[in-house]
Amino acid sequence: MNELYNNHERRLDTVVGSADFWTGMRQCRDGEGREHCKTSRSMHQWFQETYGIELQWSNEEIDTITPEVRIVDEQKYLMFLLKYTR
Repeated sequence: MNELYNNHERRLDTVVGSADFWTGMRQCRDGEGREHCKTSRSMHQWFQETYGIELQWSNEEIDTITPEVRIVDEQKYLMFLLKYTR
């Protein structure tokens, strides 16, 4: 049996390499970001203002975020890393 897709983390590892960052993003969004991330646009704004992470939009699909991000505030991003990555 192929175990590449057994759980969310393994799927992410297969698609983007290391799942640690994106697992942290999901935990953050589902936890403290729950009130602020009702839409893709509000999630984009909240992550940028709160943790200095600018999500990148796909050119092909509306409201689709790419695996690439841009760090716009190193100090805020450091707080994210301390809270949400292993």
